[in-house]
Amino acid sequence: MPRDTSTVTRWLQKYRTVSLSGLLEIKKAARAKRKINDDVNPALIQELKTGKGFSSYGGIVESLKKEHGLDIEYGTVYELVGYGLGAKLKVPCP
Repeated sequence: MPRDTSTVTRWLQKYRTVSLSGLLEIKKAARAKRKINDDVNPALIQELKTGKGFSSYGGIVESLKKEHGLDIEYGTVYELVGYGLGAKLKVPCP
């Protein structure tokens, strides 16, 4: 497989500084800090389990902002509630 000369140069420089074991080391990327911490999750889960619940994801965003001071985007809340917690909103049938 052909490689660009700049890539080969980088590999050689790394080989000179950290040897072969450094080149073969697999590094993991740092994860971003969670926006909704573990203290908020149980309260959110409890609220979702109650009969009242939330009628919209926007309501959850507002609740997190009002009760916990967290400014979290709608998409983040949608993903956490729907996929992370496996919960469904309590919406009455029309």
